[in-house]
Amino acid sequence: MIGGMRFDESRYGMVCWLPMGLAVIAIVTIAAILLSGQLSLANIAFLFLLPVIAVSGRHGLAPGLMTAMLSAVAFNFFLVPPRYTLHIADADNVVTLAILFAVALAVSNFAARLQAQAGLAQQRALESDTLASLTMELSMQPDETAMRHCLSAALTRETGSTVTVSDAAEALDGLASAGPIDLAAARWALAHGEIAGRGSATMASADSLFLSSRTGGDRALLVQFWRGDTLTPVPVSRQPFVQAMANRCGEAIERIGVAEARRSLEARERQNAMRDALLPSFGHDMRTPLTAIKSGLSGLPDSPHKAVALD
Repeated sequence: MIGGMRFDESRYGMVCWLPMGLAVIAIVTIAAILLSGQLSLANIAFLFLLPVIAVSGRHGLAPGLMTAMLSAVAFNFFLVPPRYTLHIADADNVVTLAILFAVALAVSNFAARLQAQAGLAQQRALESDTLASLTMELSMQPDETAMRHCLSAALTRETGSTVTVSDAAEALDGLASAGPIDLAAARWALAHGEIAGRGSATMASADSLFLSSRTGGDRALLVQFWRGDTLTPVPVSRQPFVQAMANRCGEAIERIGVAEARRSLEARERQNAMRDALLPSFGHDMRTPLTAIKSGLSGLPDSPHKAVALD
């Protein structure tokens, strides 16, 4: 709040390039006036590309285009005869001004593309770091429930929405009392493995946004995003990233299941090995007294009872 008025950041963001653009144009104009006696008008025109490069490379395409227009006006007003008017007397100067404006547009577009690519590369680097941190946090969790809570907290930090991570079967039972569109969106996300619900291309009229992640076999996680305001829970540009975060959790839960199955199999194999070792030993222990009894009986004098005993 400044002077009783609310500070509008979005409006400021639209014109924050203007002081920089005007300052660079003023410096270039002064330098061009000083050099006008030594350089031709066509050569001086190239100096007015500098403000366009500076502004578009820092603030994007739209500010660069506006700077190109201001640079062309400054070049016309201060340097094109007759000076200090917007009238152009010579047709050659018209061509020069048109070429200046066209080149300025091209340069602005190119610089804006470079800025967009740099911003995209920076965003991907941040997302990679976030995924790596999430993977490390998930690896430190003792069980599936803790992993769900870990994913829920991470998604809440990234999106600012209320996030619920549940087993698919449990989540569908809980959504049975919700609206039919939300339930249909959740089922669509589970059946097709695609994001559905509010803010997506599928069933956008739902109250929540849903995505799923497989955890091995027929099991899956259902992630629900909800906001109490009018904003979308997850912007379209961020949806692939949050899907990748959910997939990391699904993979971690699947690894836990595989590890538990391996431990169960190893325990069963140890039990079988102990049984296989115990049975021959038990049989040997049983045969030893029987052998001694037979040896004792064979030393007895021959009698009708001896044959019966040996049998």
